[in-house]
Amino acid sequence: MSKPTVADLKRTLETWAPPQAKLDYDNIGYQIGNPSQKVSKALICLDVTSEVVQEAADVGADCLISHHPILFKKPSEILTTTLQGALIHQIIEAGCSLITAHTNLDAAPNGVSFKLAETLDLHGVEFLRPFEVAGQSVGFGAVGDLSSPMNPTEFARHVASSLGQQTLRTAGGRDTKGSDFTIHRVAVCGGSGSSLLDEVSWNGIDAFVTADITYHRFFVEQPGLFLVDVGHYESEMMIIEAIKEVLDQAYPSVEFHSTNIQTNPVTYHSFSDS
Repeated sequence: MSKPTVADLKRTLETWAPPQAKLDYDNIGYQIGNPSQKVSKALICLDVTSEVVQEAADVGADCLISHHPILFKKPSEILTTTLQGALIHQIIEAGCSLITAHTNLDAAPNGVSFKLAETLDLHGVEFLRPFEVAGQSVGFGAVGDLSSPMNPTEFARHVASSLGQQTLRTAGGRDTKGSDFTIHRVAVCGGSGSSLLDEVSWNGIDAFVTADITYHRFFVEQPGLFLVDVGHYESEMMIIEAIKEVLDQAYPSVEFHSTNIQTNPVTYHSFSDS
């Protein structure tokens, strides 16, 4: 069976996650390498780090597929004395190409937010802010229902357990402080989703799970909305396996590996006086 090229992998990803759906600041698709390169093995990751590139070299990967790009803007120089430059040199030396699906994958059906909703066991999931590009329905964020209502403490515990976390940040509007407030309908957005607080009608939505909420946004304007910030990496890490499933199905002749490297740059600390 003939092997696909880097261009083939990119085309398959962009059939799922149309490039027209990306945000203006983003840089997706080809990052480094040769579009015509044949791919026998590939490594999928959220972030490209030196350890991930070494892992790709160790498994003999011809291609790296990341969610987060390392090239947002055209660099004026590529030097090994910078983090970005050193990564570029390392990828080239490893004989790898690099392709990326970022905000277009955030907006894709069964993309980042849908996979977060699935991890939280939400039902009847649909786009939170839907739109259409290239004749395809896409959107940012997702919204669905819990099987049974929970109070804010129960819901925070459910989110932490579902994501394997011990640390969350939460806040709520004034109505969420009442003893009779329960959460049934939940919106999510993988990654930095707090801009949706200004772009979406929150009628009927009881909670919003996302990441990178800034301090002042925790003063929640919507009276009946409970916010949960789970961390950027934690809200997106499940997309690695989703990418692998799509590519495994499309190209059974290729070995697709999910990274074993935990690339979250944030370390959480817990201290006590005891």
